[in-house]
Amino acid sequence: MIRKIKYLRIFILLLLSFPLFCYPQISVDLNPLKGAIVQTTVSVGTSVTALPATALSGRKNILIKNTHATAILYIGSSTTTADTTSPGGTQIAAGEFHTVDISDDVVLYGIAASGTIYVNTLEVR
Repeated sequence: MIRKIKYLRIFILLLLSFPLFCYPQISVDLNPLKGAIVQTTVSVGTSVTALPATALSGRKNILIKNTHATAILYIGSSTTTADTTSPGGTQIAAGEFHTVDISDDVVLYGIAASGTIYVNTLEVR
């Protein structure tokens, strides 16, 4: 009987710890963002443009809003193109926004397929 209880305890411990081995661990910072907020408006045309031109020092998050009424904004790396083929960027539809948890070490770029899009950015540290 004691042996069965011992094995049952081991089985329960293994069962409880099993999900820790199967799923990636996710780190969550429960501390509120402190510091500065900086908003800018960037004019983006058919050449890749940094969003924003100069990143907020210590940035943790950026919100990018496409203010155009009809045009799609494409965001990504410095090699981003304004289409959905490689290396096409992530699309932000007209009037929509996207947030990215990204440090000031990383430069985010935007490009338009045609014309000019005014892009609002909001950086937080």
